[in-house]
Amino acid sequence: MHHLQPNTTLQGGKYRIKRVLGQGGFGITYLAIDIALDKQVAIKEFFPKDYCDRNESTSHMTLGTASATDLVLKLKAKFLKEVRNIAKLDHPGIIKIHAAFEENNTAYYVMDYIEGENLSDMVRRNGSLSAERALYYIEKVGEALQYIHDRNINHLDIKPANIMVRREGDSPILIDFGLSKQYDSEGQQTSTTPTGISHGYAPMEQYNDGGVKEFSPQTDIYSLAATLYFLLSGVTPPQATKLVDEELTFPQSIPANLIAPISKAMATSRKRRYDTVGKFIEELTTSEDTIIEPIPSKTLGTQPTKKGTGTTPHKPSTKHGNMKWLKVALVGIVIIGGLITGALLLQDTLLADTENNKQPYTGYINGHEWVDLGLPSGLKWATCNIGASSPSDYGDYFAWGETMTKSEYAVENCKTIEQEVGDISGSPQYDAARANWGGSWRLPSEAECEELENKCTWTWTPQGGHNGYQVTGPNGNSIFLPAAGFRLESSLYGAGDNGYYWSSTPFESYSQRAYYLYFLSSDHYVYRYSRDYGQSVRPVSE
Repeated sequence: MHHLQPNTTLQGGKYRIKRVLGQGGFGITYLAIDIALDKQVAIKEFFPKDYCDRNESTSHMTLGTASATDLVLKLKAKFLKEVRNIAKLDHPGIIKIHAAFEENNTAYYVMDYIEGENLSDMVRRNGSLSAERALYYIEKVGEALQYIHDRNINHLDIKPANIMVRREGDSPILIDFGLSKQYDSEGQQTSTTPTGISHGYAPMEQYNDGGVKEFSPQTDIYSLAATLYFLLSGVTPPQATKLVDEELTFPQSIPANLIAPISKAMATSRKRRYDTVGKFIEELTTSEDTIIEPIPSKTLGTQPTKKGTGTTPHKPSTKHGNMKWLKVALVGIVIIGGLITGALLLQDTLLADTENNKQPYTGYINGHEWVDLGLPSGLKWATCNIGASSPSDYGDYFAWGETMTKSEYAVENCKTIEQEVGDISGSPQYDAARANWGGSWRLPSEAECEELENKCTWTWTPQGGHNGYQVTGPNGNSIFLPAAGFRLESSLYGAGDNGYYWSSTPFESYSQRAYYLYFLSSDHYVYRYSRDYGQSVRPVSE
C-alpha cells in the first residue's frame, strides 16, 4: 500500500496516524492524533503516486525511476513553499496550518481536522441543494477566495470536494492548496511546476501549457461557478474542452435567474468572465429580481426553465391610460381562461394515460431525466449517456470499473484488469454512473441489461443525426440508445453502426472481462468484453 499504516508515528512520536482521509495525484491526507494535546489533526503527505513508491519496512518514499528525481524534488520544494504561504493566511474560511516538516524522504504539513463532510459528498448523499443553501456556501467560499486573490494567490483547484463544511456552524472551509500558485507584484508566477486539472471545474486555460503563469482571478471564478452548477444540479459540468464548440446547458433544477451569472463566470474566454469574485457574488445575490417565466404545462418536467427579461414599470400616460388598462384586463381574462382550459386538458390527459397504464413523460433525479419503461423490475432508465447533452449524443467512454474518461484505453492502464472485483453497481470507487451523477444513479447489472433486451421492443432508427435503437417498454414509453461505438487506445471504432454499454457485472470466469449490452442494426444481446475498452454508460435507478 502507498499510504502510511495506522499507528505509524511522525516527528519522534508527536503525531500518530489513525487512518487515510483521502488521496490524490500528489498527496495523501491522514487523520492523526497530536499526542501532546490529545487532539485530532489532519496531516497532508507529499506523495506524487505516479513517480513514487514506499519502502514498507521504513515508510520512506522511494522514486520509481531515476529520471523522475529532478521533477519530484521540484514538486516537493513547491509543496513546502506553498505550505509556508498558506500558513500566513488568517481567514475563517481557509484551512489553518499549524506545522510543516520533512521526514521519510518526503514532506508533511499539519492542519485543522474539520469534523463534517465536503460538498461533493453532501450532494451525492442528499441530492442537489436548494438555491438558498448553495448560494450561502458559494458566497462564504467567495469571501475566502477574495482574501487570497488580494494576496496574489490563485487556488487553482476549487471544486466541491475541496470545500469542507464544518458540522458545527454549517460553515464552509476551503482546503487543499496543493495546486495553488503565488504570484509576484507584477502578476507573474513564482514557480513553474505543472498544474493539475479537475475535469468539469478547471477552465480552458488550465489545459494549456503556461495558461496560468500570470495571476488570474477569473480562473478561480470559473471553478467557483462550476461548483455552484454542481451544488444546484448534482451534475458535474462538462469539461472545458467540450465547451469550446458547445454551449453550456443547464438542468432544470438550476433556477433560471442564476443561469446568466453562471454562464458568464464559466465563459471559455477569460476576458468575458467577471474580473473579481465580488462582482460574481453580487450578480448572484441581486439576480433574484429577474422575472422567471413559467413553463407551459405541456412541457413541464421536460424542458429547462428559461430566463425572462426584467422590465422597468412605468406610469401610463393620461391619454392612453384607460385603453392600456382595458388591454391589461382583456389579457388577464385570456390568460385565466387559458390556464383553466390547460388545467382541464392536462387532467384529461393524465386520466387517459392512467387508463392506458403509461407515464407520459420523464421525472428527474438530481437534475437527470429518467423514464419508467414499465419493466417488471420497476427500474428507471436515464434518457442520456454519461457525458451526453442529449439522448442522441454519444457522451463519454469508460473502461469497466473506472469513473473517469482518458485519452488512451489499453490493458496496461486499465485499473481492474486481473482484479477479482465483485458487482460494482453503486460503488463510488468503480461505478461511473454513481461517481459522476451521484444520488441513486448506478450501472445496470447483467440481469437488468437482459431485462431491457428481452422485455422491450427495439427499433433501429436515426435520431439527432445518429443511428441507434428506440427501445420501447411494455407501457409504451421509450428511450434512445445511440450507436456510440467504443474506444481502443486513442481511436473510436464502430460509431454509428454498433453500441457498447457496460453493465456492472464482472465475468467471474475471466478477470479481464465484464458483461455489456451490445447491439448492431440487425441484432442486440448481452455478452462479455475486455474491461480495458472505452464503452458507453447508461445509468439506471430504482
